[in-house]
Amino acid sequence: SQELLSIVAHPPDPDGPAADQALYSFLARLGRAGRVQCLAQSPPLSWRTLKASLAVSGVDLRVDWASPKVVFFDRIRQTVRAGAFPSIIVAGAEAAQRWLQPLRALAPHQTIICYLPDLVDVCATAESQARWKRLLSFSNAVWVEEPADALALHRSGLMPGGGHLAAAATRRWNERDFSGALTALAKFRGAAVRSVEVATLGFAR
Repeated sequence: SQELLSIVAHPPDPDGPAADQALYSFLARLGRAGRVQCLAQSPPLSWRTLKASLAVSGVDLRVDWASPKVVFFDRIRQTVRAGAFPSIIVAGAEAAQRWLQPLRALAPHQTIICYLPDLVDVCATAESQARWKRLLSFSNAVWVEEPADALALHRSGLMPGGGHLAAAATRRWNERDFSGALTALAKFRGAAVRSVEVATLGFAR
């Protein structure tokens, strides 16, 4: 069973907007593929009910009570350094905009996955597309809900890396699909690191 860290801006409401419902379902399915520690910056409206509901699926929901950004990132830093998390999943557009770049600086050799339950704000304008293309370059994979969402990301030119970064639709994934995708990402990440080390041998800088 893999140890996974998920970071969200706020815990999703299973009866709330479509993006919240998608994120709740994603976390519940992910919890069946491994032990998930989920850090949320702001509390849910019904804390005990949501915590218990996600715990059934193996998700340990931990919330800083509306912590300032600096305080919450310090919590993320401590959690990343204290735990053995091969993968970090930044879930939701709000969390991705806040944490993808600082997380890449904090954990340059770890697998970072960006999960986007909807693309409403991502593909809205040319300006937002340019901003998101840069943001997504700090991740190793982008997971969305539907195949149409993955296709939209590629057609919009939002997937950087010359084809090395791909968007995957996860709505119908089960425990085996999540485990297989995480294992493949870990192997790809390891191979990439080794190739960089080999390429720099013999150079002074």
